[in-house]
Amino acid sequence: FILRGTYTESLQPLTNGVIQLESIDLRVEEGEQEDNYFSVKRVIDGDTIEITDGTRVRYTGIDTPEAGNCWGEEAKMVNESLVSGKKVKLEDDIEKLDKYSRRLAYAWIDGQLVNEELVKRGIATVTTYPPNVKYVDRYIQAQQEAKANKLGIWGDNVCSDNKGNVE
Repeated sequence: FILRGTYTESLQPLTNGVIQLESIDLRVEEGEQEDNYFSVKRVIDGDTIEITDGTRVRYTGIDTPEAGNCWGEEAKMVNESLVSGKKVKLEDDIEKLDKYSRRLAYAWIDGQLVNEELVKRGIATVTTYPPNVKYVDRYIQAQQEAKANKLGIWGDNVCSDNKGNVE
């Protein structure tokens, strides 16, 4: 719930700088804040979750290794550690669905952009598809830092190709 209010401009100063409002009108607007919050039912892989209504959500602007590929299981485990059993705020961009009819979204938990966090940890690569490029600059910065620090897929001797390529 969000409280919205109005008050009159006639304020009465009291002692010690305290101001008393002569009138205030507050109302509760249902749904406004909760509309974009969803409980995570399960983590499918490193960059896809399912919310309680059965909708599959693909994180916008990133890509993680698939299950069975190098770092695929690690990507899923990190995603689980971030979102499993929690409520995520989903933010849409211009295109709402991918070619598999999954919802495309930026996922937030406690002010943290999950998509970006996966890139920061070296679990995901920046993979943007215009027009959904809202946070691309943040992602690129995070990826440069992960590479410089040799985190996750950017580490030395990662899998057999030693390049950290996400398949």
